[in-house]
Amino acid sequence: MSFTKIDNDKVKVGTVGKRPVCYKRTNETERASHEDIFGKLNNVKLVIGKKEYTLKVPEILGWNNSTQTLTMEFCQGENLQHILCSQEGSTRGEGVAIMNEVLKKILELKVAWSDCAPRNIIVGDFEISFIDFEKYSKEPIKDNRAFLQHHVFGEYASFLLEDERMFSTEDVFSTQTSVPKLGKRTIAVARKLGLDPDNLSSADDLTIQKMFIEAESPYRKEDGSIVFPRLALDLFTGSGPTPNTEKYINEILKSKKSCEQRLRFNQKAVKHNSILNDDKKSKGEGV
Repeated sequence: MSFTKIDNDKVKVGTVGKRPVCYKRTNETERASHEDIFGKLNNVKLVIGKKEYTLKVPEILGWNNSTQTLTMEFCQGENLQHILCSQEGSTRGEGVAIMNEVLKKILELKVAWSDCAPRNIIVGDFEISFIDFEKYSKEPIKDNRAFLQHHVFGEYASFLLEDERMFSTEDVFSTQTSVPKLGKRTIAVARKLGLDPDNLSSADDLTIQKMFIEAESPYRKEDGSIVFPRLALDLFTGSGPTPNTEKYINEILKSKKSCEQRLRFNQKAVKHNSILNDDKKSKGEGV
């Protein structure tokens, strides 16, 4: 099995002796988050089909306060986003099952890891490893629906077909939750639609979030291959090689007008209503 290499301006791969390690330039907050989530998720067992996996959070091997660098063990395996983008049915099917069960476990344990996304999950032979804890709260999830709406559902839905998802878009967005601090792209779309971001209603925020889901949802072509619009749209975001917010927003709005080829929101999606409906008993705000 090969090592999944992460190499950019923040993360480098190296060795200590013969042991592969990962160096990440970060901050004290993420180091503390890493330690906290290690205690909550590391060594948790997860049965998927007939196979048992062990959830793994990389062990912290060192912290350099002067350079704000975290040294941690390097996880073997394949990035789940790569698996989900595979056009091979069996490989992709396994990835779908893993993503659904991981998200279900995160919600059941109330672990507020906002970066629970396919790109941050590494799948090994018998281990599923998690990386990147910059967006994490030690406070438990108070409202599963709000957590999905404002944090993880977007990337989750970007790599699963609608009939593969554990939750339908209509189910997740069926109830309005309080509007959190708006992201840059939400602000940009609101302005493009003639709305005032400083006074955005929860209903308008809900509509915009559903627009993102619709525009970024994968779909199957007539030849059976799957298209992932998110991969193309990411080229225009701030983290992409050619950031162009205006083009990104135009693509979002264009997709809103021409979505005939998309599956309908709740066509075949399987709803695990028990996970979401439990939250209706509580009116606390989500993480």
